[in-house]
Amino acid sequence: MGAALDRLAPLLVTLAGARASGDANRIRDARLAVYRLKAKELADVAPPHLTRGEWTVMFRVGPRVTTVKGVPLLDMMVVLRRNGVRVPIDPHLRFVNPPLLVPDGRVDRDGNATYEENPAVSLQTIVFETLAKQVAELRA
Repeated sequence: MGAALDRLAPLLVTLAGARASGDANRIRDARLAVYRLKAKELADVAPPHLTRGEWTVMFRVGPRVTTVKGVPLLDMMVVLRRNGVRVPIDPHLRFVNPPLLVPDGRVDRDGNATYEENPAVSLQTIVFETLAKQVAELRA
C-alpha cells in the first residue's frame, strides 16, 4: 500500500465498525473523516498548475480542504487556458470524496482493471475531466 492508503486504512476500519454497529452518527463521522483525509492527500500534492496538451489549469486558490455543512470538500478556484488564451468557465471546483487511486494499465486474472495509489495523477484527472465537461457544455 502507498502512504495515503496506509493513513486511510485505520479510518476504513473505523467506518466498517461503525457500519456494523448501525449507529448513524458513528457512520457519518467515520465517513466524513475518510473524505477529509482523501481531500487533504490531494491538496498536499497540488502543483501551481496542471498541463495536458494545449490546456493549462492554474490554481488561483487551493486546492484546499474546506467544510460545507459539515462535509469536507476538496475546494479550489482555477483559471483554464488553451494555448495561452483564457477559456470562460466556472472557476470554482469542489469535490466530495475524491479518488486517490488511478488505473495502472494492468488487469487481474479475472480481467478487471487494477489500480495504484497516485494522488497527483488523480487530482489532474478529476480536474481535467470536470473542466472538459464544462467546455463541452459551452460549445453545445
